[in-house]
Amino acid sequence: MIKGESTLSHIYQDGYTHNNIISMLTPVFLGDKVKGILITDININDLVVSFKTIDRPFLWKFLSLYVTDNKSGAHIMFHKPRIRSHDLISSEDALTPSYTLHVKLDAIYVIATNLWLLLLYVVGTWTLCRYASKQLTRQESLSRDNITDAMTGLYNRKVITPELEQKIQALG
Repeated sequence: MIKGESTLSHIYQDGYTHNNIISMLTPVFLGDKVKGILITDININDLVVSFKTIDRPFLWKFLSLYVTDNKSGAHIMFHKPRIRSHDLISSEDALTPSYTLHVKLDAIYVIATNLWLLLLYVVGTWTLCRYASKQLTRQESLSRDNITDAMTGLYNRKVITPELEQKIQALG
């Protein structure tokens, strides 16, 4: 506290409102001397608003936020997603020696935000398969008009007849 940082003193359940409350201590300075301590009680439900990602409402639907009391092991939930599958991304940070903040992101969010890659893959694969099919059909059609030299086994193209010329023009 001498450095001027706020300190989280404890988290408790208010007896009157039955809400979870975070109590913070903030030093008040005059010059370089501590003149007092400001005690602030913050309702956890109000604190959720500060974490909410208003610019990314889709992200907020899959984000888990909670604080763990390291002494008792109790979880204090800030936000819990409606749909939950598997926590793909997880991070934790010690707020104080007694409390740890946990942030987790569900796998459904990562899948849903990357569906455009799957769509791009499907369209690209379909286009490539259509092109390969067309080329193989063309190759098969033209190879029927080739003949093999009986002595060498090498392919020799027939003399281009008007019918073969028409076929080449139609395939090209």
